[in-house]
Amino acid sequence: MAHKDLVLKWQEGDKKESEEKLLPDEDLVLKWQRDDNEEALNLLCKRYKKKMLSFFYVHTGNYHDAEDLMEEAFMRVVRYLKKFRFESSFRTWIFKIANNLIPDYYKKKKGKRHFSLDDLLSPLTYNQQFYTDDYLALKECWKNLSEKNQKIVLLKVMEERTLCDVGQKVDLSYEGVRKLFIISISKLRECLRSKGIAT
Repeated sequence: MAHKDLVLKWQEGDKKESEEKLLPDEDLVLKWQRDDNEEALNLLCKRYKKKMLSFFYVHTGNYHDAEDLMEEAFMRVVRYLKKFRFESSFRTWIFKIANNLIPDYYKKKKGKRHFSLDDLLSPLTYNQQFYTDDYLALKECWKNLSEKNQKIVLLKVMEERTLCDVGQKVDLSYEGVRKLFIISISKLRECLRSKGIAT
């Protein structure tokens, strides 16, 4: 094969891969259901790997346990994806699978642990239902913050943005957003400590 043809083939492959990356989850699911397209399945797993690992780490506080649970979750995804009926989004479905693994994990690992603030805030980015008193307490404390303060905390803690970036997002000066961030974190920590949760 000539070099030019080879380059064109690579470019076509890159273009196809880029196009697949832009496909909605549901289109990738259909590719797997209809054609056993492993590339589509792999792309779905890649899309949710970090989110799932973070999700399980929030619950376990242990990276190895989180990896084991993530692997089990993806095994269930592969096992049941052919039966997925699009009655909900793929995202909702996959996190329902993840959620279903949590109660059994807690039965095996009794006892509570201390949470870091970013661990506690992670679930809020997924809008998932949780089973522990810790997260019910977090949600109660979270509601005490204004909508703007909630956005500031999530941008800073979960998205790891600089205070300058956060300020641009919420239309505040650096000093203004810094003060609100400090006040919000202090309120959250105080509220959580009053409920017996160390942060």
